[in-house]
Amino acid sequence: MTTIEAILARRSVRRFEDREVPEDIRRLVAEHALKLEPLVPGNRFSFSLLPIVGKSEELAAVMGGYGKLVSARHLLLPRIGGADHVLEDFGFRVEQLVIELTRLGLASCWIAALGHEAEVLDRFRASRDERVPAVVVFGYPAGKAAARGFNSSIRAALGANRPPAFDRWVFEGTFGNPARLTPFRERTLEALRRSPSAGNSRPWRVVLRGADAFLALVLDTPYYRLSKGVKLGYHRLDGGIGMANLSLALAALDRPGSWTMLDNEPSLRDELALPANTELLARIALPEG
Repeated sequence: MTTIEAILARRSVRRFEDREVPEDIRRLVAEHALKLEPLVPGNRFSFSLLPIVGKSEELAAVMGGYGKLVSARHLLLPRIGGADHVLEDFGFRVEQLVIELTRLGLASCWIAALGHEAEVLDRFRASRDERVPAVVVFGYPAGKAAARGFNSSIRAALGANRPPAFDRWVFEGTFGNPARLTPFRERTLEALRRSPSAGNSRPWRVVLRGADAFLALVLDTPYYRLSKGVKLGYHRLDGGIGMANLSLALAALDRPGSWTMLDNEPSLRDELALPANTELLARIALPEG
């Protein structure tokens, strides 16, 4: 399938078939990982593709109690090191891989490790100057009706099947003023709307000004409050994931752009009239057509 089709079709899956992904397909995934677009070129990114056999203690270290809900035969273990926007860059790069998995006909599920990273680093013998904010399990989605129903029920419980209307999170000029979107902008922003996020938080808010789109993150979503997500950095990880999907969509539609990180710049916050519960993250060119 095309990149756009993969972005729109991708759903988180918790039940997988008990069969391996062929080596040639795994090799394609590994090759794709070597040419990911970075958000911060100076950060160091590496990865491993690991088998999951039986009750893996290493996987349990990442997944905790959530591991009882998820079954898969393969684990993508990404690692990142650096000093600038590390969580955003991690989400940005790994989501590109997740979309490639989807394009190759594979199912996947993000598993956050924030909150117990130290144990994850120990279990996988990673360097102490690396971060492992999340891992991704992948394989073939389970075909039995009960398993498909389980996947659907989890998505429904998280509200993943009910994407918010554009006028609730895309604004024109200043925050709170609903944007009137051109078909091109609606198509590209649909990629952001379909992005996965922790607890289906969907923290993304976009303010359009001229040819630019400014991305902000809501810091007090219900899941973030429950999980202390902002303190752990979930919002930054989710921000990078959303940025990846928007970048992939723009590139697929022959309008590639690069992100400028804004670091919550106060004067820009004032110009965009951002409320106190948001953080200004980045800017990218978003043509009208």
